[in-house]
Amino acid sequence: MAAREKTLRIQIEVDENGIQVLDSIKQATGVNTYKDIFNNAITLFEWAIRQRVEGRVIASLDERTKRYKEMTMPALEDAVRRANAAKSPQLVAAQQP
Repeated sequence: MAAREKTLRIQIEVDENGIQVLDSIKQATGVNTYKDIFNNAITLFEWAIRQRVEGRVIASLDERTKRYKEMTMPALEDAVRRANAAKSPQLVAAQQP
C-alpha cells in the first residue's frame, strides 16, 4: 500500500478589499484558483527568504534608469536574524581551539 501524502487544509477569512486583490491577481496572471495563488505566493516567499538569508537584497530594478527600489518585509528580516542566531553557536565552536 502506498504511503498517503500528508495534506493541510487552510481556511482564511478575507475582507472585500482582499477579495478584490485576489481576483485582480487571478485576472492579471491567468491563475485559476486561490490555491494556485497561495502556492505561487509561498514559492516567492521561500525564494525571498533564501535570498535574504544568503545576504542578498530583494529589489525591483528600473532597467532604463538603473535605479532600484529595495523591498523590505519584517518577516524576511526576522528570517535573517533567526538564521544568523542559528549560525552563531556553530561559528563560536568552530573558532575555539
